[in-house]
Amino acid sequence: MFTGGDKGIGEHVLKGVNDNDGLSVVFFPGTEKTLPEELVVVPICTGLGYGVRDIVMLRAVEAVISISGGAGTLNELANAYHLYKPILTLKKSGGWTEKLENEYIDSRKKVKILAYETVDDLVFACIKEIEKQRKFNRLIRKVRFVNT
Repeated sequence: MFTGGDKGIGEHVLKGVNDNDGLSVVFFPGTEKTLPEELVVVPICTGLGYGVRDIVMLRAVEAVISISGGAGTLNELANAYHLYKPILTLKKSGGWTEKLENEYIDSRKKVKILAYETVDDLVFACIKEIEKQRKFNRLIRKVRFVNT
C-alpha cells in the first residue's frame, strides 16, 4: 500500500495495513518521517513538497483509492486522471472524493472515478482494474513489438 505520508485518513489506513501484515510504502513530502515508525515499512522522504511528491508517488502505483480529501487530494486526483490511472473510491466518504464519485474530472473523459459501497467491493474492484490495466499494457507491448 502506497500513501502520501500525512496524518488523518492515511494514518488510519496504515494502521489497517499494519494490523493485517501488509506492506506500507510512504512517500513523505519533506525530509523527515511524520508518521509513527511502526506504521511505515518503507519510508521515502522525498524532500520534494506536496505537488512533485504526488506525481512521483502516482507514477509508482497502478491504481488510486481515494477517500475524502481536500485540495491535496484534488491535486492527486487530477494528476492520476492525466496519467490514466484507475481511480476508485468509497461512496459518501466526503471531500473531493465524494464530489467526484462516478464522474469524470473533465470533458476528455480519460478516467471515470468509480465509487463503491463497501471496502470489500472497493478492494476487489481495484484488483480487477489493475489486472485489466496490466492485460492492456501487455497487449500494447506486443503491438509495438510487431510494428517495429
